[in-house]
Amino acid sequence: MRKRPGTAWVGAFTLAAVVIVAMLVGCSDEKEEPPKLTPEQIAEAMGFRAEVTVPVGEAASVGTFLAAVTYPDGTTQLVEGERDGSVAAVWLCDLGGDGVLELVIVTASAGSGSYGAVAVYRQDGGRFAPVEIAGLDEGQREGYAGNDTFGVTDGQLVRSFPAHVEGDESESPSGGTTRLVYSFDESRWLEEANGERQTATHQ
Repeated sequence: MRKRPGTAWVGAFTLAAVVIVAMLVGCSDEKEEPPKLTPEQIAEAMGFRAEVTVPVGEAASVGTFLAAVTYPDGTTQLVEGERDGSVAAVWLCDLGGDGVLELVIVTASAGSGSYGAVAVYRQDGGRFAPVEIAGLDEGQREGYAGNDTFGVTDGQLVRSFPAHVEGDESESPSGGTTRLVYSFDESRWLEEANGERQTATHQ
């Protein structure tokens, strides 16, 4: 007659099975931790705070960004946008000095060109709404090959990049630096004249 396994052996087998199942369940519940925020992904002004992140699981080179804007009363608004590259800078500022706050998010593409893009959201009816920002015009694109630098100076959204001339290697531009300021009135980038920034205000 075949002997039945002993009680101790059955108990050990059952305990091992329970442990394995628990480990499998634990693994399935594990979630990928979001990356820690860098100073370039955080902005604060006038009691507002913005934190801009890339959704977990997205490629670093292209995808979306998610901005969590916390209001002075503690409520939060989520703002989502498209990105080509990584988040390079975030500002909460009053562009144009009209007393209305804007959220400015700059991204930079991967690779040696580091082409920059900027997204602007303006308070409208108590919420941040997107503002369409025009691209470079035909003349400004002449000699343009990326490596943008964006900033906010004296309430103005500014942009600069090295200018290339025919025959330049990508790493050695010789055409100086193009400096632009964005006009919200005219919905276009304006070139600085004689080193002096032109006025570009909201209406």
